[in-house]
Amino acid sequence: MGLLAIQKLGRNRGTPRLWIESQRLESLGFPPGIPLDIESRPARLVLRPAVLAQNHVSSRAVGGGRRPIIDLENESLLSGLATYSEVKIIASFKCVHHTELSPSSEAECASRLSESSKSSRAAGR
Repeated sequence: MGLLAIQKLGRNRGTPRLWIESQRLESLGFPPGIPLDIESRPARLVLRPAVLAQNHVSSRAVGGGRRPIIDLENESLLSGLATYSEVKIIASFKCVHHTELSPSSEAECASRLSESSKSSRAAGR
């Protein structure tokens, strides 16, 4: 299972903020409470589950359950993406990539995600 989405990069009191709220995060290996390892590169952010980390997946109560939320609000962490109003999110099991949005790479990622989904279905996952 994968996820390809376009997400607005918000601001809170002048600080860039990335907010991802989706039940799919749990099936991708990001359940509420899990620590997050965050790797920041120019124009890219990579999130992975960790054993110990400063950031965690939070959650919100919805309809008798919990919905996972990744909420990042940090000037230095998001500085490589701060000039963009939207970012591209590419997620696979236990890995979430956030990159700047460019039309050529969007088509390439959609193709890769489609191929990944086909091979997962063929393997019966």
